[in-house]
Parts: sequence; structure tokens; C-alpha cells
Amino acid sequence: MGAGSEAQNRTVKDWLISVDRGQLRLPSFQRGVAWEPKRVVSMLNTVIHDLPLGVALVLNVGDREQFVSRPLKSAPETSESVTEHLLDGQQRLTALYRALRDKDEKLTYFLHVPELDDDPRNDDDDVSVRVERRWFNGSGTWFPVWVDSPRECLRRGLAPVRLLDPARDEVTNWVDTATSHLEPGADVTEISVFKEISANVTALRDKLKTLINAKR
Repeated sequence: MGAGSEAQNRTVKDWLISVDRGQLRLPSFQRGVAWEPKRVVSMLNTVIHDLPLGVALVLNVGDREQFVSRPLKSAPETSESVTEHLLDGQQRLTALYRALRDKDEKLTYFLHVPELDDDPRNDDDDVSVRVERRWFNGSGTWFPVWVDSPRECLRRGLAPVRLLDPARDEVTNWVDTATSHLEPGADVTEISVFKEISANVTALRDKLKTLINAKR
């Protein structure tokens, strides 16, 4: 390593914020995104099990960029000054950014929780990441339709990976929406039954929030 080199540990949140702000960009000579969904799933499994994401090499830009640069794929164009060029690690960081921000309309990544899966064929033992391919039918609908329904996702033991984004907080809203159908309805007239159902829903929501937040 040169005299100006420095090794640093960065959190996923740090990387996402740098990409969002446009402070971290790619020099124009970098190739395009090439990772297949299978590799992205493997990387996300590494992240949720709190293992190191790997090494990324960045170049401090200083007062003036030495290369023409561009944002990472799906990242916004901003007017902020560029502070770093990403020289190595583009595939990992782009895949991470797109998965956590749900930026690929043809792919949705999920956290699969076996104990919440209603399918008796499920034989997984541990929480893991899955990917669902999507397609557009030309009439304004993306399939499979259940991907856009928190309730149907939960029935399959799935929570979207975007909930793990440490720079945002959508967990409570998603969990509440996914479980709203379990709340006691107007047909529940006995107060004891009402309280029991409400307590069960609250316990489930707390469990879900704890589980998802533990993976963030």
C-alpha cells in the first residue's frame, strides 16, 4: 500500500449514504454490472449473517476528478461534489444498493423466515435470502402479484430485503400492513376475545420487528 493508503471499515449504511449523495461514483472505464441473481443472493446471505462484505478499493478524488465518472447503476444523479471513485468492488456495492433499495423491477429479494411459512413443503432450518423473478404482462400489472402484497408475502414467510436498509426505516409500517387482517373485526363482541386476539397480533408484530431488525 502506498503512503497515502488507509484501510477502513465501513458499515453498509455508510456505503449507501455515499452512493445516494453522489459522493462515491464509478470512473468511466469501469465495466457494467455483471452479477447474476444467484451471486447477489449469496452476498446478501453473507450480510444477514453479519459476515464481512469484502474489500472495496476507493480513490480519494481531492479537489478535482482525474477521470470522467458516473453514478452506480440505479443511483441518483446529484449535484454534490464527488469525493471518491470506486476502483474495485463495483459488483458487490451495486448489487447491495439495488437489492436494499429494490431498484430492479424484474427481481425482488426476500428474507425467508421458515417458521412463518405456511407451505408444509418448506424444509429450511435457518433464515435465508431468496429471489423472485418478475414479469410485466403489458396491461399494467407485474407478476407474480403477491410480491406487492405484504400479507401474501408474510404467508409465505417472506419479508422484502429492502426492510434491511439501515439508512431507512420501513419495518413497522410493513409489519403492521402485513398483519392488519389478523386484528379483531366488528364481529368480535366479547371483550376477553378481543383482548386475546389483539395480544396475539401485538406479539406477532413484535416478533417480526425484532427478527427483521436483528438482520439489519
